[in-house]
Amino acid sequence: MRNPILWLALVLAPLLAQELPSYKDLDIPELREVQVPEIAVHRLGNGLTIYLLEDHELPLVRGSAMLTSGSLNDPAGKAGLAALTGTLMRSGGVPGMSGDQLNERLEFIAASVETSFALSEGSASFSCLKENLGEVLGIFSKVLLEPQFAEDKLELAKVAQRTAIAARNDQPSEILRREFRAALYGQDSTFARKPEYASIAAISREDLQAFHKGVIGNKASLAIWGDFDSEVLLAELSELFEGWQGSVRSTAATLMLPGGFGPGGIYYVEKTDVNQASIRIGHFSVGQLHKDYVPLQVLSQILGGGFSSRMVKEIRTRRGLAYSAYGVFVAPPGQRALFVAGCDTKLETTGQAIEAMLGELERIRSEPVTADELLRAQDSILNNWVFKFDSRGAVVQRHMEDAFHGLPEDFLASYKKRVSEVTAEELLRVAKEHLQPEKAAIVVVGNAAGFDRPLSDFGTVTPVDISIPAPAQEALAIDDASRARGLALLDAAAKAAGGADKLASLHSLKMVGNFKQGPMAFGMTHYELLPDKALVDIVTPGGAFQMIRNADRMARVMGPQIDVESMSEAELAAENLTDPRWLLGHFAELTIAEQEGVLTLEDSHENRVEVTFNEDGLIASLATFQDGQDVIRRFSDYREVEGLRLHFKMEVESGGQVGVTLEFESAELNPELDEALFAIPEQESP
Repeated sequence: MRNPILWLALVLAPLLAQELPSYKDLDIPELREVQVPEIAVHRLGNGLTIYLLEDHELPLVRGSAMLTSGSLNDPAGKAGLAALTGTLMRSGGVPGMSGDQLNERLEFIAASVETSFALSEGSASFSCLKENLGEVLGIFSKVLLEPQFAEDKLELAKVAQRTAIAARNDQPSEILRREFRAALYGQDSTFARKPEYASIAAISREDLQAFHKGVIGNKASLAIWGDFDSEVLLAELSELFEGWQGSVRSTAATLMLPGGFGPGGIYYVEKTDVNQASIRIGHFSVGQLHKDYVPLQVLSQILGGGFSSRMVKEIRTRRGLAYSAYGVFVAPPGQRALFVAGCDTKLETTGQAIEAMLGELERIRSEPVTADELLRAQDSILNNWVFKFDSRGAVVQRHMEDAFHGLPEDFLASYKKRVSEVTAEELLRVAKEHLQPEKAAIVVVGNAAGFDRPLSDFGTVTPVDISIPAPAQEALAIDDASRARGLALLDAAAKAAGGADKLASLHSLKMVGNFKQGPMAFGMTHYELLPDKALVDIVTPGGAFQMIRNADRMARVMGPQIDVESMSEAELAAENLTDPRWLLGHFAELTIAEQEGVLTLEDSHENRVEVTFNEDGLIASLATFQDGQDVIRRFSDYREVEGLRLHFKMEVESGGQVGVTLEFESAELNPELDEALFAIPEQESP
């Protein structure tokens, strides 16, 4: 038979005619009981609890510590203190070793030591080879007990914090997480507090030392697992941590947690540069010690705990509104327990998604779940139980965490047994009692101009302001003598550049060269049509990339992708301060102060720039504070073009590193440029 397809059909025909067995008929054996190894618990007289679990399979040792304190304990006006303390405990060095020396030594022996503080608690960890355990434990104990908080590392960490502040509104998911918490606890709550430029600037080394002292004045727990002898290790730990001053009971600040379900309402965060809406719905709930906690976890699995959940089936599968959706009860440590539901959807289906989620919440409160749903949820929870104990580290850390948070010793065992006992009638009861969608807060991040229906259809809307307060600035020390010195420097720079008349005669400019970023270099043409139009045209392997400024709009264009944003009057003024030619033609309009060789200029919007000059009196650098960090533009390779001296090289340094370099090869003064060159393309409708 020469036809292979016909031959295959004849062979498979008898097989296909047979009735295949259903997966429901498979005989799946009962899961074996998880064997949890015994953990040795030791409580030192100074309040430190130690959990040890030996594992001699590999010559490795790991440890993890839990500390009672976090950003909720940041003093008013110094939000960000806990985060900086966590960073500096590790990077700021210990007695006899700087932070850099610590890095080099730990890297050399393939070890790690890390510290950090989250919202309500801190953590520290180490990892090393068995042969280096003594040395690494010595470093680990010093990091916890004797951090040096080096000033230079504090300044470096502050730069990172300022950068994070500048970027905190970039991701809708981060905005949603932050503002949902603020909606529930209140904007004035410690739970809604976040670092600002002013609070970071206010933090000193002494503040870090005081916060750290409070940490080691609280209870703490340390878990260690791996290849060691427990008796030998315990003796060593007792000596190393003799200086821990903690008490058995925590002395951390008491957190004022609100009662009830929460304030409810609709909260809208405008973000116009996205094509999706990010939605979160929820309210306060009950914690792990409540009698209904386990049934609520089963309810979570049915409602929104996975791809077989009701939320996913309705919102993703049936309606096609989102890739995923969720609705779960959670109990984060140190906070009120929550019910949280959410999804991301297209702008034009925002109302439909909210309505669908609220509909599923009402449905699970009004009718019993099916027997199949209940069994599948219980099986899912129990079948995943083994993964809570898939390593020695997971076992000992879970044991430590439960004890640290005040859970009873039999919590895990009773939890598993309780899951098997939950009934459909019980789930209907707890849903009615603990799920109250009419009292929920609904937070939406997106562009309301694209929504399919107004958010006011769901209740009274509260707009949320997420603007980032500008960093506070000390007033310039201005006097006649200081201004006169500054004017003399700027007047000399204008003359060195070609004189005021030559600067004033410049109405357009074309420069050709290269745009360099790291190891990559691309051809570039720069056009200017004064006073308010500019175009940078860059040729990349992926196609042309353009940056266009036209009056009060700025655009980035690459192929069909167009990103346009409007610039405020203050932003336009700040842009001018970064242009040497503009400065030399308009410095008389600015506030000028020269102190100890530093020339500072300030405009009417309180934008500032620090100016330095080269040996020829020309502008060498302009330093500004942008997007949370210091940005320095350095100008060099000045060349004369038709009587005007222009810089042919500019380096942009941010965070101490040069990110972008512009190098020009030719320049043309006052070419004829059509205004259409600077037209910003229209964005296509989605």
